[in-house]
Amino acid sequence: MENKLKEVLDYIHNYFIFDTYTGKIKITNHQIDNHKIELADNQYFMIKGSKFNDGLWKYEVDLTIDDENLDEYMTDEEFYGDVYLLAIPRDVLNLIKEISDWETKNADALNGVFQSESFGGYSYSLKAGSGSPGSSALSWKDVFGNKLKAYRKLG
Repeated sequence: MENKLKEVLDYIHNYFIFDTYTGKIKITNHQIDNHKIELADNQYFMIKGSKFNDGLWKYEVDLTIDDENLDEYMTDEEFYGDVYLLAIPRDVLNLIKEISDWETKNADALNGVFQSESFGGYSYSLKAGSGSPGSSALSWKDVFGNKLKAYRKLG
């Protein structure tokens, strides 16, 4: 869900920044090791200024590391940068879950399964789920855009 979360937050130009910490940041054992940054369990945050860890993360008090998927965790390092603590509303998180579920349900149409027909020198292609020749399938932005408008920031 984290990938879709970033995509949606980018789309609405709103990360729901609650607080910002700028300074020396140390990541140890795949977690932020800085007592000045007060993250709650399951809180989302963003890092800027890191060589390895820029981006959106979710803080977990009891982080269990899966050694086979280490690329999904923060890389230990020390750097000077910014940590943005996010306060994403529950409604937005629920909407993102709804978007992910919708994409899963409509995966065939979204992945470009084409139907085509040709006869008498004429041919056309219809993307599955689109309803009209030559058009493309609806995206999550088309389907959920109105619901997301309330959270959108200009800029």
